[in-house]
Amino acid sequence: MLFGKIIKQSNCVVFLGIATFIVFSSLQTAMAEEYFDKSFEWYYEGSRWTWDLRIPKSLYDSYKGVSVSDRIKYGVAGYDFLVTTQDSYMRLLASKLHKVAAENGYESYDEVSFVLSFVQSLPYTSDSVTAGYDEYPRFPIETLVDDGGDCEDTSILFATIVLILNYSTVFISLPHHLAVGVWGKELLGHYYTYKERTYYYCETTGENNRIGDISDRYKDISAVICPINLNAQYIPDQNPLEPFLTPDSLRVILFTVSSGIVIGILFLFRRHMRKDEGAIKPELENIENRAPHEISALKQSAIRQT
Repeated sequence: MLFGKIIKQSNCVVFLGIATFIVFSSLQTAMAEEYFDKSFEWYYEGSRWTWDLRIPKSLYDSYKGVSVSDRIKYGVAGYDFLVTTQDSYMRLLASKLHKVAAENGYESYDEVSFVLSFVQSLPYTSDSVTAGYDEYPRFPIETLVDDGGDCEDTSILFATIVLILNYSTVFISLPHHLAVGVWGKELLGHYYTYKERTYYYCETTGENNRIGDISDRYKDISAVICPINLNAQYIPDQNPLEPFLTPDSLRVILFTVSSGIVIGILFLFRRHMRKDEGAIKPELENIENRAPHEISALKQSAIRQT
């Protein structure tokens, strides 16, 4: 039985060793991840805001791999395919913007305006120049990494963020232009009515355009309102913890896991040592005062109990 205990202890050590190898390998793989380091600057209500983002290259590549034909298959009516509200990284970005808005006491109107000012700060770029296609609608992560895009790209990015923040949103399709409508009541500015709701126009290109501001060139032109079906969105293979696995957090995790494994091994050996010591001593206590046949019986009993 003593040999059996040694085997059990060895198995535990081997198991912990395998677990350690798996954890370390996973963390090393995550630490080897390449990132795009992006810096953004914008202004809202007279204040200057800056934001540094680290976006995983693997996530960007997963979106980049989606064919152009899948992106434009149904035109603007199919752009809900590109609205990635289930992307854990986009959800983290939206939560950070929400946190800043809350810390500054922004109500819903100012929160949406704050997000809009961030999106408007991105440079306007042409699809034909940056992507080599006449029409290349981008996923939100692509727009952030590519340093902006055209009206379709920034509208998709803005719609994704405000939808994550639980604001009812639609696309507003105009001739050769795309904007976003956010549901509001009794606000100033231009709006469109869709299913008995008033959706206020949000221009995502150019700066300093507030909710409801619309260019004169589009004011009197009919628009097509495109609802956004979140069930139609593209969802890439993604680790839900990926946004949190920055190099600094990985080092903390690595240290914590290593410490836990070492403590676990030490605890395991101390536990078995104490158990062995306490199991044999009571049975062999004062054994020299017993008759020979009693001594033999006690020894056999002690061995069976170990």
